[in-house]
Amino acid sequence: MTDSEVTMTITWNTDGSTEVQDSRGYRYLLSIPSSEGAFSLWQNSSVVDQRVIGAEKQYDIFWRPAQNSRGYEDRYEFFIAGTSANATSIKLAIDDGDNNSIVQDDKLRVIHSSPTTDSKIDFDVQGVEGIVSGNNEYEPEGLELDWSDAIDSGYQVDFDVETSLLTIPVGAGGGKPFLIDPYVVGGTNTFISPEIGNYFEGQTRIVTTNNTRLNAFYYDSSNIVYRTSDDRGHTWSSAFSLGTGTVASDKHRWTVVHHIQSGGERINVIYWHVVGNNTNFYSIRGNVTWPSASISWGSPVQIGSTTVNSGCISASGSCVGVATAVDGNGTIYAAFKWVASGATYFSYGIKKSTNGGATWSDSLAEVTGVSIYRPALTLTPLDSTKMLFAYLKYDSADLYYRIFNGTSWGTVQTVTGTGMASNTYKQISSTVDATGQGVVTYTNVTASAGGIVKIARIFANGTFSTIETVDSTLRHNLPSIFSYPNGDLNILSISNGKVYVTRKIAGVWEAPFNPFGTTFTSLDQLSGAIVLDGALAGMWRESTGSPYNVVFGLLEPGTVMQDSLIFNSPLSSESFAGERRLVESSNHTQFAFYDGGFNIVYKTSKDLGRTWSASATSTGTGILGSDSRKWTIAYTHYNSTERITLVYVQEDHSDNTLYAKTFVIHDKSLSLFSTRALRTETTDNSCLPGGICATTAAASSTNGTIFVTYTFKTGGNWYMQDYWSKDGGWSWIPSPSPTQFTGMTGANEIPVTLTRLDSGKMLKVYTAYGWDHLGWQVYNGTGTNPWGDFWSGCFTCLSSNTTKQIASDTMDGFSSNSSRMAFVAYLTSGNHGTLKVAKFYGNGTFAGVETADSTLDHSIPAISITPDDNVHIFTLSGGNLYETLRNATTGWQTPNTTYGTIFQSPDQLTAKIATTMSTGILLREGNSSPYTLRSDGQFSLSNPMTCNFHVSKDFHCDRHINPKPLEGYTFFLETPDPVNNNTKGRWDLHGCMASRLIPIKCVDTSIFTRYPETVLYLGQTHYFLGGTISIYGVGVPYFEEFQWTGGDATSGGNLDKIFTFNNVPAENLFGLTDEPIQFVVTYSYCTNVSAPCSVEASTVVTTVNLVLTVGYDKNVR
Repeated sequence: MTDSEVTMTITWNTDGSTEVQDSRGYRYLLSIPSSEGAFSLWQNSSVVDQRVIGAEKQYDIFWRPAQNSRGYEDRYEFFIAGTSANATSIKLAIDDGDNNSIVQDDKLRVIHSSPTTDSKIDFDVQGVEGIVSGNNEYEPEGLELDWSDAIDSGYQVDFDVETSLLTIPVGAGGGKPFLIDPYVVGGTNTFISPEIGNYFEGQTRIVTTNNTRLNAFYYDSSNIVYRTSDDRGHTWSSAFSLGTGTVASDKHRWTVVHHIQSGGERINVIYWHVVGNNTNFYSIRGNVTWPSASISWGSPVQIGSTTVNSGCISASGSCVGVATAVDGNGTIYAAFKWVASGATYFSYGIKKSTNGGATWSDSLAEVTGVSIYRPALTLTPLDSTKMLFAYLKYDSADLYYRIFNGTSWGTVQTVTGTGMASNTYKQISSTVDATGQGVVTYTNVTASAGGIVKIARIFANGTFSTIETVDSTLRHNLPSIFSYPNGDLNILSISNGKVYVTRKIAGVWEAPFNPFGTTFTSLDQLSGAIVLDGALAGMWRESTGSPYNVVFGLLEPGTVMQDSLIFNSPLSSESFAGERRLVESSNHTQFAFYDGGFNIVYKTSKDLGRTWSASATSTGTGILGSDSRKWTIAYTHYNSTERITLVYVQEDHSDNTLYAKTFVIHDKSLSLFSTRALRTETTDNSCLPGGICATTAAASSTNGTIFVTYTFKTGGNWYMQDYWSKDGGWSWIPSPSPTQFTGMTGANEIPVTLTRLDSGKMLKVYTAYGWDHLGWQVYNGTGTNPWGDFWSGCFTCLSSNTTKQIASDTMDGFSSNSSRMAFVAYLTSGNHGTLKVAKFYGNGTFAGVETADSTLDHSIPAISITPDDNVHIFTLSGGNLYETLRNATTGWQTPNTTYGTIFQSPDQLTAKIATTMSTGILLREGNSSPYTLRSDGQFSLSNPMTCNFHVSKDFHCDRHINPKPLEGYTFFLETPDPVNNNTKGRWDLHGCMASRLIPIKCVDTSIFTRYPETVLYLGQTHYFLGGTISIYGVGVPYFEEFQWTGGDATSGGNLDKIFTFNNVPAENLFGLTDEPIQFVVTYSYCTNVSAPCSVEASTVVTTVNLVLTVGYDKNVR
C-alpha cells in the first residue's frame, strides 16, 4: 500500500468516545470517562465540540478541519479549552484495540508486531494529520498519539500504562486552556513594513472586501502574496501570489490601496521591479466579485520608471517608496520618492488614476533636490477633491506639506516647532478626521528605542492648525493613525517590544494600552487598518530570524479589556442569579464593571460601547474570596441623580462582610457617594479557606428604592437577610432578622434574584441545589417586616440535586398596553437545559410558566427586558452566544445569533441593565490568557417611528406620539424644521469623508420638536427639566448629541426647540448603499413643590423617549 492510498476516518460518538482508524487497520478509541462530568456532542458544518461539564471543571474538545501547506483541508486538528476554579486534571482513556502499543516520554504509538510500510499518522494533543516519513528504518508504522506540544506549552502530561489513562493537570492559578492566541497568518522570510529603526510611511497591508473578508498582504522575498480570512482573522487561507516577482529596494515600502467607485470595488497593489537598468513602478489591479468577495487580478500596469541607483540596497533598485490616498471622487493618488542613477538627491512626484488604476497620469511632476536621505511621505484626502501631501526629512526637524485644491498643487509649506530631532530617520502617517482636518502623526525618534508621538493638524484650506502631544510616557515606533466618523482617533505603534494603541476619545487622548496581549517575540514590523465593521486591525512580524511569523490581531468594537485576570460572571457550571455588570446612563454613557483580580473595577464608554476607556478605575473593593463572581450592581434615580450601587462580600480571615458602595453619575463619570458595611458574619468552616459561601442580589423598585438580598452560611446553617435604601444608598434598613433555611443538604450557595413589581413592590425569587422548585417573597412596604410570606411553587420545574441558574427582570407594559409582569428565567436541568420562564403578576401572584426554547441546551440565562416590552434572554450554547426574544406581540422567537457566530470559547455572560435606550451583553471569551471582555448591544427603543423620503425633493417628515404613561400629552418631531423648510424645503446633500479611504455622501439636516412644559403624572405635576437629542448613523459608526433646557419658544403650554446637524453620513462606509439615521430624543420631567424644577430638590424624574428613523433614496440624486 502506498502513502497516497492511506486514508483515515474519525468518528465522534455520543457516549464521549472518538474512534480514529486508518485504511491499514490501525485504530484508537479515545474516550472521556463518565467521572469527568456530563457529556454532550455538538456539531456544525465545520466544527465538532465535545463538551464536558463537571463539578469542578468544564471544558470543550473542539475538532475542526485544518489545511496543509498547500491550502488543502486534509486533516483535523483539535484543542482543549476549559476553566476550573481549582487545580484538577483532564483524563482521557485510550483503547488500542487489538494492536500493540509503545509508550515513550511524549508519545504513544499503536503498532503491529512488525513494520510493513513507511507511512504514519501523527496524532497529537494539538491535532490529527497525515505525515509521510522519508525513512522508516527505525520506527514501525502505526497511529501515533503525540503530546509533546502540550509538554512544550508547560503541561505535565502523564500516561498510566496500567489504567490506559492520559492525564493532563490543569487549573493551577485559575486554569490554563490549550489554545494560544493570537493567530498566525503565515510564516516564511516575510516583510510587512519597514523595521522599527527605519523610515516608515504607514504602509497599508490589510483591506476588507465585500464588507466581510479580510485580505492580508505581505512580501515573501519572491512575490507579494496575500491570504484571506472569512472568520474575522481566526483562520487564514493559503497564500495567493500576485506574480510581482522580486520587489526592488526598498522592498518593504510598497503599498495597497482599496477603493470603491461606480465601476465597483477594487484593490491596487503598487510596487516596483527592476527591468534591465531601470526600476519600473507598477500597479496591479484586482476587481472584487460580489458577493463571493473573490478577487480577479489583472496584468501589471506601468506607472512610471527611473534608472537603477547602485547605491541603493544590494544595488537592486532606486530606493523607491510610495504613499497613496483616494479622494471623494474615487481618484487614486500615489506619491513616489526615488533616487535615480547618478543622482545625489531624492526626487518625488505624484501620479493619479481616475479609472480605478487602469491608466495613470501626472498630478505633480517630478520635484528634484529634496534631500540626500530618504524622505518619509504621506498622503490623505481632505474633502471630495482636496489632498494633503506631507513629508519629513532626515536632516530636518520640520514638517513639509503641500495642498491640492482640486486643480493644482500649492507651494511647499513648512511647520517648525514640531519637537522632532534632526539627523535621524523619520516615521509618519496621516488621516483626515471627522471635521475635515488633515492629521499627520509622527515621532520625535532619535534612536531605535522610538520617540514621543505627536500629531500636526492642518485645515482643509492648507492653513496649519496646531500640534498635539499624543503620548510621552512611552517611546513609540511605526505610528499608523486612523480616524472614525465620530471624531475618535486611533494610533497603532510599537513600544518596548509590544503593540500599543493610543486613542483620542471624546476629545481626550487616553493612555496607551495593549489590545493584542503583552507577549511578543522579537516584534519588529507593523501595519494596521480599520476593517470590517469599524474594528482596528494590526498585523506584525515576529521571531528572531527566518522563518518569521506574520501575526494578525483584531480590536473588536466593544472590546472592554484583554487581560489574564478578568472575571465577569459565574461559569456555566456554577450557580448564577442574573448578576449585573453593565449599565447605561440617560446621557448614553456606559459603565462596565468586572473583577480585575485585585479589585472590582470599571471602564467607561462614551460611544454606546464601541470603544472603552483605556484604563480601568478601581472601586476599592480589594481582593474578593473564591466566590468572587457573586457580586452585582443596581441602577436607580434619586433626587434627579442617577446612581449605581455595587454589592459585594469581602473576606477577612474567618469573617465575611457584606458591603454596598453607591456611585453618583456626574455627566460621563462616576463619583463615590457612600460605602456601607451591611453585615459581618463568621464564615462557615466548610467554606474555608478562601471561600465565602455567599450570594448577593440587588435591584431598584419603581419608586427608586434600592433592594439588596444576601444569602450566607455560618455555623453550619444557611440564612437570608434583606436590606433596602430609600435615600439613594446613603442609609440602609435591614429586615428584622435573617431567615434560616432548612433541608439544604448538598447546597453550596443559594441563587437569589430581585426585580420590581407594581408601584413600590418587589419580587424576590430563590432556589437551592436540592430543590426542584422556586421559592419567592413579595415586598409590599407595610408592617414590621415589609417582606411578606414565603411561597413555593413551580414544582418539578427544575431538576433536584443540581447547581441552579436563574435571573429576573420586569416588563412594565407601557408599549404593549398591558399590565406589569415579572419574568424569572431558569434552566430545567439546573445549570443547563431547556430555557423556561416563570411569570408573576404585578402584585406578586404566580402567573405560570412559559417555554422560551427547547431546541438548545442553554446555560447562563441572562435576562434584560426593554421598555418596548420585549424580553431578551441571552444564553451560551455549544460555544455560541444566543438571544431568545419574546416579542411583545408575537411571543417567543427561535434563538438567534444576534451578536455573530464567531466566538472563542465564551464562558462568562451578563446582561446589561435595560434602559430607555437599549439592551446588550458583557461577555468573557478566550481559550487562554489573555482573556477578552467585550460588550455588545442593540437599540430597542420605545415608540419608534419611521419616515422614508427623497432628500432631494421638497418633502418633510413629521410624527407625534402620546406616550402611555402620559395620556393626553403630545410630543412632536419634524424634519426638516419648519423654519428651514420655508427656505430650503429639503436636506442639503453633499460629499464628505467618513473614513480615510472611502468617500461617501453626507447631509446637513435639522429637526424641530414640540413638547409640553408640564405634565400631570401619578397625581403630581412634573416640570420639564431638560432634554437630550442624539443622532445616530445606523450603518455608519456615527454619533452626535445635544443637551438642552427650556425652549426657544412657547406655544399653548408647549415648548419648541430646533436643532441642526452637519455632515451626517448618508451612506454606508463603502458608499454602496443608503443608510438611514436615527434621531433619538429624551425629555426629562421632575417634581418639585414649585416651578421651575431643580435637580437638587426633585424627588422623581420621568423620561419620555422618541426615535425618528429617516431614510434616503439614492436613485433621485
